[in-house]
Amino acid sequence: MIKLTAIAIVALNALFTASPADQWSATLIPSDGGTISGTATAEGVGSADSTLVKISVQGAAPNATLPWHIHNGACGAAKAVFGSDSAYPKLTVSSAGTAEASVTLPVRPSKTGTYAVQVHRGSTSPDKGMEVIACGALKPVLNKMPDQ
Repeated sequence: MIKLTAIAIVALNALFTASPADQWSATLIPSDGGTISGTATAEGVGSADSTLVKISVQGAAPNATLPWHIHNGACGAAKAVFGSDSAYPKLTVSSAGTAEASVTLPVRPSKTGTYAVQVHRGSTSPDKGMEVIACGALKPVLNKMPDQ
């Protein structure tokens, strides 16, 4: 009986102190009075340190082409692109103002790092640079107890 109780206590402790899964999510909000919003998710895939990233936006200018990336750092203080800049496919916006894209990166975010998903204006002119038009904090999704 004591062994069974000890096993139950260890199992409950693991359930309540579970670490974040290899999943992250972000809610994208418009920047500087913009209109683009959306969501992004990231999930560890395979036994290697790869990450499948998916993004979905709405409220964009119809037929626009928009770059997007995960950046190290928070919105408003983001630093270098996470992974390779060229790995991220551009968002091709539909006539309804929506777009989706996905990419598998050969790296995985740290569960303790700070990351931001940014959607940029399509312009690369020197005066506009890669202006951020939507951003969201990419945060680990915590394990939840199953419904009883």
